[in-house]
Amino acid sequence: MTRTAILACLGLAIGTMGCGEDVSVPVSGSTLRMSLTGVDPLAGGAHYEGWAIINGAPVSTGKFNVDADGAMWDLDGAMIDGEFDVGRELANATTIVLTIEPSGDVDTIPADTHYLADPVCMFQSMISPSKSSGD
Repeated sequence: MTRTAILACLGLAIGTMGCGEDVSVPVSGSTLRMSLTGVDPLAGGAHYEGWAIINGAPVSTGKFNVDADGAMWDLDGAMIDGEFDVGRELANATTIVLTIEPSGDVDTIPADTHYLADPVCMFQSMISPSKSSGD
């Protein structure tokens, strides 16, 4: 199975320096844009939660699940367009993590089950299984 998540902070776009390639990517703001492919729906109330690691601390970017077609849904059953307003500036984010959280989860820390994780390079993260910290 191939699973990929592409995450980018929306806002002012500038050219990057370093990070392996010269590209223009959004670099500031409080909105995280997430696009997923090959991510399986979770059952029994379990759900995904995105996390931005900002100044060494995890900040939730939102809780969601996906359907069989890959569409994202919030925990109340409303469709999500892939944008999550984090409510905090993402300019200092160093890592994006996608965890699998248990049913009824209300804490403010990431679960131990890291589905995908990747460092942020100029505020863009392209996560794939080869960079995943867990399966």
